[in-house]
Amino acid sequence: MATVAIVNDDPIQRHLLATLLEQDGVTVRLCDGAEAVLRLLEERGPVDALVLDLHMPEINGWQLCRFLRSPEYPLGNAIPILVVSATHSGSTVEQITMELGADAFLAWPVPPDEFRRCVHRLIQGFRASAAPRVLLVERDHAHARILQQAWGTYGWQVELAQSASEALRMLHRSVPDIGFIEDDPADHDTLEVIREIKQRSSTAIVVVMMARVDHHRVMQTLQYGVDGYVSKFLSPDGLVARCEQMRRERAVLQVEDLLEQRTAALRESETRFRVMFEEFPDVIVVWDHSETIRYFNRSGARRLHWDAQELIGQSVRSIEPSWLSPSKAETTSPRVRTTVFVSRMGESLDVEVTEQPIRFNGEMMTLAVARDIRERKQAERERAQLEHQLRQAMKMEAIGRLAGGIAHDINNLLTAILGHASLLSAEQQDFHSIVRSAEIIAQAARRGRELTAQLLGFARQGKQRHVAFDLHATIHEVLTLLARTKAKAFVIKEQLDAACHWVEGDPDQIHQVILNVALNACDAMSQQGILTVSTTNESVGESACQEYPGLYPNDYVVITVQDTGCGIPPDVLPKIFEPFFTTKEVGRGSGMGLAMTYGIVKNHGGYIAVSSEVGQGTQVRIYLPYTRARREEEPSSNISPAVSGEGRILIVDDEELVGETARELLESLGYDVLVVHSGAEAIALYQLRHREIDLVLLDHILADMDGQECFRRLRECNPSAIVLLSSGYLRNESVQALLKEGIAGFIQKPYDVHELSQAVARVLRRPSDHLTEQSVEREPVLTEPCP
Repeated sequence: MATVAIVNDDPIQRHLLATLLEQDGVTVRLCDGAEAVLRLLEERGPVDALVLDLHMPEINGWQLCRFLRSPEYPLGNAIPILVVSATHSGSTVEQITMELGADAFLAWPVPPDEFRRCVHRLIQGFRASAAPRVLLVERDHAHARILQQAWGTYGWQVELAQSASEALRMLHRSVPDIGFIEDDPADHDTLEVIREIKQRSSTAIVVVMMARVDHHRVMQTLQYGVDGYVSKFLSPDGLVARCEQMRRERAVLQVEDLLEQRTAALRESETRFRVMFEEFPDVIVVWDHSETIRYFNRSGARRLHWDAQELIGQSVRSIEPSWLSPSKAETTSPRVRTTVFVSRMGESLDVEVTEQPIRFNGEMMTLAVARDIRERKQAERERAQLEHQLRQAMKMEAIGRLAGGIAHDINNLLTAILGHASLLSAEQQDFHSIVRSAEIIAQAARRGRELTAQLLGFARQGKQRHVAFDLHATIHEVLTLLARTKAKAFVIKEQLDAACHWVEGDPDQIHQVILNVALNACDAMSQQGILTVSTTNESVGESACQEYPGLYPNDYVVITVQDTGCGIPPDVLPKIFEPFFTTKEVGRGSGMGLAMTYGIVKNHGGYIAVSSEVGQGTQVRIYLPYTRARREEEPSSNISPAVSGEGRILIVDDEELVGETARELLESLGYDVLVVHSGAEAIALYQLRHREIDLVLLDHILADMDGQECFRRLRECNPSAIVLLSSGYLRNESVQALLKEGIAGFIQKPYDVHELSQAVARVLRRPSDHLTEQSVEREPVLTEPCP
């Protein structure tokens, strides 16, 4: 079994090379440097091959090669040597390495099979180094034949030339690796041969053989580039030894040049990278295991109004007060995080920090590159604001498209109200007719309230929410709105068959998506047609995703909106989701509805597909991932009876009709009522009579000030003032903020006597714990609706 010694100071490379050779049954000895391999050879004897790295500390691979091949160390003369280098490469490096005694050279990285094959060939006796080509210029033919024969035993390929002029002709065909030239001062072509060889090959060795040493002649030949001179009468073996010595000496000089060039290149590279790091626009900092800063780039320090040297030795917390020591796992692998750096002047800097463990000055430390993301965050905020404004614009556009139908529906309700109100004013009405008219008026008002609630919910300007909600309820709400506002010639079919129909996201945005798609379908059908909205559950696998890029494996609830309209031409279909693309006439569409629809669906992790046939209609399929969590259904509330009471109530409402109506309702319940129509009047009256006022019924939006300001002024007069807020708007963020400030409760306009009496009684009955009852937004209880 062959034994190979691997000499490399890098433990990873040593292990990798050893693993490759051990696969072939080779016994491997590992050495981390020159001293280790020499000790191995002296203790265990020669190995079958050596694999050396060039770049090693103290004694490099070239120096070790030269020593192993020197007469002073015969133990290593015959061992095949393969040099592997990841630092140096190229034909010049390879030749120098071979001249210093290596038998083969490979630039790393190298294919594993090539490396193994090279080692096995060396073990089997193959030498990669080619036999040198020698040109011998010798007038004495007999002496020349002796040298040719002797040198042939060394594997040299010798060509003979009996004169310098003949040698010059031979040089036109090929250039030798070694030139032995007999010196003939009378032959001027001798110097030309030297010059020609040196000009045509920078690596060739030229040796001048002299019958006697003439110092003037020696200087003259050296000027032409000769590498050395010897006595002509030296033995053939002596000439070979002298030539090999010159080759090694020349190789050593070249190695020194290479190392000097590499050192200079490394210095230049270090300077270049240091300048780049110092002036890099990001903050670059290195800290050790004790979280002490060991390096800080100049540009980054300037950003924080520091001098870089002042930060060296300080704690990381000097620039990041919120610093939390990472876990061991976090320090041994890269991580990206966002945090806030603080400058010397106390200014905050939002940054994204990329951390990476590195070896710095011989120790494992952490390199952090922090990028200023204030502009990015501002851009994100502006983009979110623009998206919000665009969504609101799309909502308003949709409401505009529904306006005619809304007006028609409200006019129907008003007709019923006005008609029966006129009947009530007639003197001949009997009691039963009066009750009947009152019931119809109340029923019409309730239907009007439902319609306005839907519109207010659709136009709501709140934060984007992420909650679980019932998609079927949202679809039903949209279709109910459409049925009320679109032409009666339209037939709307609702087929909600999905077993799992709860999704997570923003219900208002999904409401907008469904309404946009449904309105487009109605527009495509002109004055009549069938609109079918259905839901199913669908599990999408990998194969389907390959067919539809953008669709990912998941369990979905699929909304299908099908119309019987005019259809979309094939050349238009690919463009329908492009912003500002529309086929409608000017004033009837912005071209942003479907673009926003696409964006909303994608943001909810969904997918939207459209298929259409001209003259037959269009089908839109919206995929939304369903959730197995859902809100617990709230029990439906029955109408509670009106609750009588006592006490003095101040009504603040700038609509006189509303204020007077509320007065009559409350007085019918037994309360003493005061009415004012502005915030200023309310504050002035409350300052004088707050001790006798038990409750303030405050309108949210007043002509002279908003409800929040009025509430705060009332509280200044009486910190324990009980205020019930009323508004025609839904319970939005503004209302929620007032509840948190201490508003006792909220009642939605329009209200009837039952609802008003319950709200008043509730807040008057609970003056101490009304904040807990009315102000807290409860989290939904989650259950599992789907198997």
